[in-house]
Formats: sequence, C-alpha cells, structure tokens
Amino acid sequence: MIAQLSGFEVMRLVKELRTLEGAFLQKIYEPWEGLFLLRFNTKAGKKALVHKAGDWLYLADEADVDLDITSDQDSTDVPAFIRVIRDHLSNAFVLGARQLAFDRIIELEFRRDVPYFLVFEMFGNGNIILRREGIIIGALRTMARRSRVIMGGKEYKPPPLRKDPRTIELDELAVLLKESTADIVRTLATSINLGGTYAEEVCQRTGLDKSLKAKDLGIEQIRSIQEVMRAITTEVTDGTGGYVHFLDGKRAAISAIRFQKFGDGPVEPFADLGQAIRTCYPLVEEQEADAKASGTGPSHELDAHIERLARQQKQQEEALIRFQSEIDDASAKSEAIYINYKSVEKAMDKVRAARDEKGWKEVGKAFPELEVDPSQSTIRLELPASDGSGKMLKVTLDIRKDVNNNARAYYEGIKVVRDKLKGAEAALGRTRAEVERLVERRTRAVKAEDAEASTGRRKARRKRFWFESYRWFISANGNIVLGGKDANSNRRLVKRHLVEGDRYIHADVHGAPSIVVKAADHNGKPLDIPDGTLEEACHYAVCFSKAWSGMLGSGEAYWVKPEQVSTTAQSGEFVPKGGFMIRGKRNYVRNLDMRLAVGLVRIENVDVVMCAPIESIKARTDRYHVLVPSSSKKTDVSRALAKELGVPVEEVEAVLPPGGMELTKA
Repeated sequence: MIAQLSGFEVMRLVKELRTLEGAFLQKIYEPWEGLFLLRFNTKAGKKALVHKAGDWLYLADEADVDLDITSDQDSTDVPAFIRVIRDHLSNAFVLGARQLAFDRIIELEFRRDVPYFLVFEMFGNGNIILRREGIIIGALRTMARRSRVIMGGKEYKPPPLRKDPRTIELDELAVLLKESTADIVRTLATSINLGGTYAEEVCQRTGLDKSLKAKDLGIEQIRSIQEVMRAITTEVTDGTGGYVHFLDGKRAAISAIRFQKFGDGPVEPFADLGQAIRTCYPLVEEQEADAKASGTGPSHELDAHIERLARQQKQQEEALIRFQSEIDDASAKSEAIYINYKSVEKAMDKVRAARDEKGWKEVGKAFPELEVDPSQSTIRLELPASDGSGKMLKVTLDIRKDVNNNARAYYEGIKVVRDKLKGAEAALGRTRAEVERLVERRTRAVKAEDAEASTGRRKARRKRFWFESYRWFISANGNIVLGGKDANSNRRLVKRHLVEGDRYIHADVHGAPSIVVKAADHNGKPLDIPDGTLEEACHYAVCFSKAWSGMLGSGEAYWVKPEQVSTTAQSGEFVPKGGFMIRGKRNYVRNLDMRLAVGLVRIENVDVVMCAPIESIKARTDRYHVLVPSSSKKTDVSRALAKELGVPVEEVEAVLPPGGMELTKA
C-alpha cells in the first residue's frame, strides 16, 4: 500500500498549482463518485486538475489524463454540488494557490465578479468547499459538529491547526518530546505532525533508533531532529519534481524528496510530483475500467470502501491497545509513587538540596542513576511495582512538585487518555457497524452480478489489463497492438507507447485511429515484428476506420518507423488534434478485406473478449465468430455474441468497430 501524502507533498503540489495563475476554469466534472476533474485554459494549453476526494490531487496536461468525459457530464443531470461550482466558477480565472498552515488543505483562489475560494481538504473522507468572503456557498460533504459546521450560509472554519514542523522552535520541540509517552517515531508522526513516513526519515537521517522513548532524548539529540526537519523543509521548498520509492518490488511511497530510509532500494524520479502521483494512481488501468465494467452499484466500488474502512478499523484497534497500555502504565507508576512514598520524598529532597547548593550541572554528576534533566526540572527514579511482581518501573518526577502532586499528575494523564479511549471505542463501534453493513451489501451485489452473468448483461468482475484502456489485440506472433479511441487517446498512445523498434500504422482514410505495434508482448517481453503482424495490424486499422461504417469492400493502410512520426507541422502545414505528420516513405499494405473475428482468448488465466483479424484470433482460440460490415444494428450483434460467449454486453461492445455489422461464416 502506498503511504499517504503528507504536508510536505502538499507544499510541492501547491508550488506546481501556481502555474495555473491567470488560467480560466472551463468546467468541473465528476466522472465517477469521489473523483473530480477541473479543466483549465492556460497560455500553455489545456490543463486538468484531477482530485480523488480525501487522497490525492495533481495537475497535468489534459491530453495526458486518462479520462473520457461522458456526455451526461455536460447535461443538466449532474450532482448538485457540481452545478454549484459551475454556476459560480465557470470562466473564472485563477489568482493563486496556497496551503493552509502545514495541513493537507489546498485553497485555490478565483475571481469572476468577486473573489471565490475552492478548498480541497485531503484528509479523512475528504471534502471540497466553495466559499466567498468566508461564507460557504456549497460543499461536497456537509457536517454539523460541536467543533465544526460545514454547510451553505455558514462561516468556513478550517479544522484546528496542528503543529507546523517547519517552524517549530527548539524549546517547544523539547517540551513535546519530553511530555510524550510514546517512542520517537510515533511522537514525531503525531505530536510534531510529520506523518509516519517523514518521521521515519528523520530517524534515519539523525541515526536515532525510532523505538526509543521520546522522553529519553537529550537536548543535543533533539537539536539534531530540529536540524533535519529544517533541512527537509529546505529541500521541499527549493526543489522540484517527485519520487516513487519501491519496497519488495511494490510502490511504497510518493515523496517530494528522495528518501534515505529506503536505502539503496529502487526509486523512480519524475519531473514533477503530479506525474509521480499520476503514475501510481492510473485512472484508466486501475479505476475507470473497473468503474465502467460494474456500473453504479458494483461490488468493486464497495470493495474500495471496505478496504479503506478495514484500514481505519485496524488503526482504531491499535489505538485502543495503545491507549489502554498508556493507562495501565500511568496507573502502575502512580501507585508505585504512593507505595514508595518515603523513598521518593527522600530522593527528591536530596536533589533539591544538591541543586540549591551546587546548581543543576553538579546534580547530574552527583546522581547519575537518577537521569536528571535540568531543562525540565525532572529526575527519573526506578521504583518497584505495587503488584509484588518485582518489576521495576522508571518514574519521571518533577522536583518542583511534592510527592502527592507527582502521583496526581499521572492520574490526570489517565483521565485524558481515558477520554481518548472512550472516543476511540465509539469510533471503532461505528466503523465495525459500517463494515458489516457494506459487507452485507457487497454480498448482495456479488450474487446479483453472478446471477446476471448468464444473461450477458453483467459478469462478475475479472482482472483488467493495462492495454484495455485502448483498442487492442494480440497478433498471431504475440505482439501487443494498440489503437486510439479518439483524438486525445491517439495522442496519448503515440506519446506514451511508440518507442524505438515499434511500428506506427494508419489506414489511408481520414479520421482513422493511430495504431502502434509494439516490439513486445503485453508484459514487455521483447519480440520481433514479422511481416504477418504488420499485415494484421494494417487490416485492423482499416476495419476500425470509417471504411467499416461506409461498408467498403476493402481498404489499405501503411506502416512507418517511430522516427517518421511527428506532431510538429512545417511552414504551411497543419496538424489536426490527435493527428500526426508522417515524414519519408510509407509502406503500404493494400487490398485488405473488411472482416474481423471475435472470440474469447486466454490471457494470464483470464478469459478476455478480443476482436481482431481472423489470423490473430485463430492463433489463440478455436471458438470465434466472424463479422462483416452491414446495416444491421451493432447492439443486436453485441447481445448475440455476449450470450454466446457468456460475457457482459459491455465487454463485447467495447472491442467492436464503429458502425453496423452482422455475423457470417469464416
């Protein structure tokens, strides 16, 4: 699981978002629940801000964002919150971006008639809030709690600000560490607000054992922690780009700096942090394909909620154990102080006398066993536990207080932790109830999907492959062949996937898709590209062009090398959106008939519907059906094939060429 973004990553994201200053917001969309896309017109071209509520956010060129905005997003039938944003911010221009303190909150400032602020709260379940002059106009999620109210017409108040590790002074840092009952890494993560990943990085850079108790640190160790935190802040402030760190072969963290805590492990650098986030959370490969396959009430959507709540439940259970341990520890120490009242009083009197006579510097030398801390006026004394077990407890005593008040301080601490424990128990109860409810819903959803699978209307979920975000097929030789679906995906396909050794193919028909033949299989294993594969790909290019819907008898296509493909027009030339300029010789393949085959092929033990030239299909399955252009409706053929193959209609429709068709004999 990839670690959550921290305040440092938000710093870098804000820096990248400031490139939007002067841009105009064209429109906001919600392609599916919890995912938002804001389209901007800038001097550098169209940009897209993509935000997953509560998780992440990034800015990218619109053409690089793997999202197809469906037509209903432009209708009036859109969520009320999206309509509110559109009503107030359409064609508003961006004045700036900022982070609220060190929190995971980003605020974009717009101006149309008056200033507006769009606030992205990237914690918990997340929220997006539109405000004007401090008053909330609309919010993705409304809430009304004693500490905070988020709803239209109310004043916007951010959550209580936490510590800012970038500016914390040495004295305050020392107090927070000394007062902590947890280890260094937990204290840095929570009390100092570094988050878990950066807390571990600080321990790594300072050379401190992260399991040490924070209150045991000396002043020089605390000073080293402050210096490292400031060094990290400088790296984030002055630097650019982003990093993806790997652990055990899996992506483990996205960061604004290169972490030392992963040692010499693999790390992938990126020109900007947004690109790193985009790589780790591909919209089409991991999310959109699943969303489209499952509709609006799918088991897979519930899976995501259940997984998130399961993580939350685990954290809450760990917190309960931690709180109870702190209560037991404080109670045992308080009782030990009372049981050993006389010896405690005697030790404190000795230290006070030595302090008054010789000063704190000599006290530490005179009583090394007491772990004297002059900065806090405390000593640490080993006392036998009151339960008769013989266990020795290290108790911190403030010599400015008497014995009773020292014991009482532990009891007061217990009250605070008990309140936390009570709140954590209530939260855990709510989480468990929600998990049970969602599991029950998922069970019903899976039963419904399985029941519908035989009808061809919907099939239980299967693995989705990265190449299914494009048109695709696998040649008889095993090469993966990719095709664009529209102007944006044509550009994205060539920009991302056409490399040296591959071949670019295009039908000699206006508006035909770009086709890329990879010199590799779908897993990246190198393969030669034989003439047969080039002919299959040219055949595919022709059939997925307007020649099919025009019911032509045959067509032709050509192939070229990657270096012959350019998006740059020379003087007097024009390159349309999604189009390319071809330099040099074109290698034509002619007299390609208008026939395709559809069948189930086995890829990594998964049955997948593939539409391809007959030669490609025959190399992988004996069970296939042949298609030719016709005036018959595509939907009728899709239903028939779905029933025959036992797959969802949507899976069949996704791979078929545009236009009418009918089944024929091979």
